[in-house]
Amino acid sequence: VFTDKLTVRIESGIYDVWFNTPEVSVFENDTPILWPMPKKSSLQDGTVGISGISGEGSDALFAAHFLDELLTERFGNVKTEKGVPVTVVTDESYKDERYTVSVTKDGITLTAGKRISLLYAVYTLVSLENNGEFRLAQIDDYPSLEFRGFHMGLPKVANIPFTKRLFRDLLLPLGYNTLFVQIFGSMEYERHPEITEAWRKQLQIDPNFPHHDLGCEGETISKKDVADLMDYARELGF
Repeated sequence: VFTDKLTVRIESGIYDVWFNTPEVSVFENDTPILWPMPKKSSLQDGTVGISGISGEGSDALFAAHFLDELLTERFGNVKTEKGVPVTVVTDESYKDERYTVSVTKDGITLTAGKRISLLYAVYTLVSLENNGEFRLAQIDDYPSLEFRGFHMGLPKVANIPFTKRLFRDLLLPLGYNTLFVQIFGSMEYERHPEITEAWRKQLQIDPNFPHHDLGCEGETISKKDVADLMDYARELGF
């Protein structure tokens, strides 16, 4: 991460945390930082711009649109008539969430077997960006573990947008593929409202009981909002 300011915030619900001033290394590096590190990568000298982005099939089209939005959000309009086309390809022969990224002077191709792997490829391509163009490279990557899970509670309603960004901008680039969502009584049950009511009463008795912060940070959330959040996660391929 390239930055001129760094803020570290540590919150602890049980124990006091004591630490000395951490060391922060500052350096300049012209080589793209690819993280997680791909199994195979070859970087060549030179860059190319992008003229357009296309894909065939629902997953490839989703990834193409995702890439288009992500590039615009981070770098503005990087498309140029002198650039090369980006093609997103779904190839069912790619197993175990393998993906490849090929950046040549003739074109850029992102290939994977399913949606979430295509999005891994998208973030790898974004990592190759340099002043609106992309480093020539050949990358072939696949995970070492089948399940790469993130354990979480439900957010309070006001933090749903933040949680969606967490899924998209942190868990996807880091290669997670599974979410373990702990519900507690913080979801508003319809057929058994007494569960949610017991949750509220427990919070009144002891606002800091174990794992309270995993349950909507002390609030409650509707089933509809939970479904919307999970649908968004599934849309990304989790």
